[in-house]
Amino acid sequence: MATKKKKSAPAIDTRWGHQMPGELPELAVEDPFLAAVQQYLRVGGGNADVERALADPSPAVIDFLRRYLALPACADVGVAPWNQLTYNALPTAERRAYSKAHRAVEAVANPRSWGLFYAVRAGVRDPGVRALALARFRETNDAGRFHIARALFDAKEHLTPTELEALATLLDGEATPDTLRSLSFGAWAVHLLDPARAFERLAPYVAADALATPAGEQRAIAVLLALRQIERHDLRWGPVLRPLLRHPVLGGYVVWALDHHPLDASWVDDLVAHLHLDPDDINVFDTQALALLTRIADPRAVPVFLAFLAGNSTAIGGVLDAFERLPDPRLREALTAWVETVERGGGAADWQPLTRAKQLLARAV
Repeated sequence: MATKKKKSAPAIDTRWGHQMPGELPELAVEDPFLAAVQQYLRVGGGNADVERALADPSPAVIDFLRRYLALPACADVGVAPWNQLTYNALPTAERRAYSKAHRAVEAVANPRSWGLFYAVRAGVRDPGVRALALARFRETNDAGRFHIARALFDAKEHLTPTELEALATLLDGEATPDTLRSLSFGAWAVHLLDPARAFERLAPYVAADALATPAGEQRAIAVLLALRQIERHDLRWGPVLRPLLRHPVLGGYVVWALDHHPLDASWVDDLVAHLHLDPDDINVFDTQALALLTRIADPRAVPVFLAFLAGNSTAIGGVLDAFERLPDPRLREALTAWVETVERGGGAADWQPLTRAKQLLARAV
């Protein structure tokens, strides 16, 4: 295949780790629009027509993207870090230099990263394309691996054990808030690879000793995010997740990880404790914890339901769900007062929460 090379991109300030993507060979194309696609992937430029074509590719664009993915150089997507603490600590002149370097790299790095995503997604059900994707996955950096993983998970039911094992390595990559989504793809891949053994591989990431560092916390969060995607939980997760509800960082992720986990009345005290991490207050904005307590429908949670009703007007749907499952007299009294307040305030008679509350109250008499 005939290729030609163009001049390298201008030098940038690399003091803070910024790195421009490397030179990309130019594929021979005759169609002017495909030339525009290639130019966008090479140097960026914000071409809306090209961006639409990549998101919904024609057969010609799909064919070009496969050729593009076959180029090892497309795996070099550059490095465009942004660290606010680093930026804040710089004097004014160096802040300008930092921002300039970041913008210059990002303008090229973003199209290159997204190019990997679109190239893989366009042919993700083709084993040949996935083989190319796996080769680029092993050659690229964290940003590139994230975009390849996103595309591969669009066809996760077609992924082979070799492909899933490669994706599972994401969980042991660099662990920062910026790489959290990549880490979670790694955890999810571990589960898909072997659901029966996933607990043994993933549980150590949320053990107490694994949480001793910021990187360990990020990996634990990634595991919890993956658990939210899994509809049939290994019951061994229950004793592992229960104490984490009281963790100041992880608790908010645990309530989502429990979305598909069997719960009974023994969980009430732990969920209430999670909502009372501040002993002097209750977090009435954690509506996922409210939903879990509603599922359990235990009278010990009624004070929590009352607190949500009084302190978070947007939680009324969850409180009504709780009352429907648990028509406790304390809730009935509070909801009767709430209905009277809404009507005195001129609330619309056909407002769905109001009509539902009145229906539930009439049913509970």
